[in-house]
Amino acid sequence: MKTACLFLTGLLILVSCNRGNREMQKFDPVAERAMVEQTIRNNLGWAPTKDFELLESTIWLDSTYLVVNPTDIFG
Repeated sequence: MKTACLFLTGLLILVSCNRGNREMQKFDPVAERAMVEQTIRNNLGWAPTKDFELLESTIWLDSTYLVVNPTDIFG
């Protein structure tokens, strides 16, 4: 029974790894670049219209999020 459980666990791991490799092969660098460019434009372009929903859609808020607001330290 123990051997069967180990075999099934190993088989599931192999299938999962193989699935991940197939998904990585579908990576489209041109589409990815376009999405990154649009995210950057949205992150900067929200300000004139004060579209806070657009700004928030470009940020992944979690415990590692850091906001840095530079100030004039020499003024």
